[in-house]
Amino acid sequence: MTLLCDGAPEMWNLLNEAFDADSFRGMVIHRLTDFWHAVEGLTAAANVLDAKREETTSQPSRWKLALLNRSRRAPRPFKS
Repeated sequence: MTLLCDGAPEMWNLLNEAFDADSFRGMVIHRLTDFWHAVEGLTAAANVLDAKREETTSQPSRWKLALLNRSRRAPRPFKS
């Protein structure tokens, strides 16, 4: 089973209460943060890093591309 969330602790707390391995007969539960919320967090981190530098970089774009093209990403759950 895979749980997908925006990464907010309050949302994970709700999901963890409702979906636990005991309730689902020992199923392995994978917890993932959705891509766009992950990129949003990385962009905020890059802005903090850039504020400490004299030049701005395209770090969020590089991180986004790295995530999209990574060979060890989670498999796509639906086939189109």
